[in-house]
Amino acid sequence: MRTPEPISRLRSAIGGLSAGLALVFANGAIASSAAAELLPVSQVRSADFSWTTDQGTYLCLPPPTGCSPIDVTHDEDQGDDQAPDLGAWSTSLGGIVSIDSSALGSTGFTASASHAGSGGADFWWTGEPLEAYASATYMDSHASFFYEFSVDEPTPFRLSGSLETGGAGLIGWMLARIRMTGEGPGGPGSVELLNVELTGDPGCYEPACLYLGPEAVELAGTLLPGTYTVEADLHGEGHPLISITTGVAASNDYEGSFELELTTVVAVPAVGVPGLVVLAVALLGCGRRLLV
Repeated sequence: MRTPEPISRLRSAIGGLSAGLALVFANGAIASSAAAELLPVSQVRSADFSWTTDQGTYLCLPPPTGCSPIDVTHDEDQGDDQAPDLGAWSTSLGGIVSIDSSALGSTGFTASASHAGSGGADFWWTGEPLEAYASATYMDSHASFFYEFSVDEPTPFRLSGSLETGGAGLIGWMLARIRMTGEGPGGPGSVELLNVELTGDPGCYEPACLYLGPEAVELAGTLLPGTYTVEADLHGEGHPLISITTGVAASNDYEGSFELELTTVVAVPAVGVPGLVVLAVALLGCGRRLLV
């Protein structure tokens, strides 16, 4: 059966357009190269926490003698966890610290972590001669991401993330950091490509220096063949402060988080002038066939 003339013309026009587009791709005006692979070398992804509390009655004499326990109880808890391999992994410990990571894949990875803790203190005189009640809690928590990998060929990449931390002050300590290193004459890790760090001023109680971030992290470029590391850390400590001279007890809280993502970039060059010319000719041919 004979194909109706308008349909025949449309098929012919589409064929001409397809041929023109094939030339554009063949000339490399529109192309997509496969992303190079990240080759694993080593990894450590972990989280841990610990706290201790001592509370009870003390016999307290003026400094420098201080306090000695009369009837005091001691409580403590701790926990830790670590990723066993390159697979996706997450953990949450004691309601204090958590970390979540994708698999450490050949084209990239993601990770995030957060923690929140407190160092606490109470103090008062019981009314008995030289006898006081005191309670003191020390807390520490840590989340860590470390991945070492290599590339065998120039590899476009993008690293992005954020950091945030707060609290601590005079009687605590806090840190949030994302860092990336490369390979130089001194070997793997000898070249620092990125280091963004937030840490509190231990003498500060003002919000401007107690609560830092969120701080954006951005780095992009091309990794030359060699070995690289990406690290992210959270560390916080909460300490009590008790003065038997003044009867003052001070507590402090701390918190922090990080997020990061590294991806290899698939290059997609823009359509060049020769490709545009070929494409224009193809489209022109298509239009002429439809109008004939």
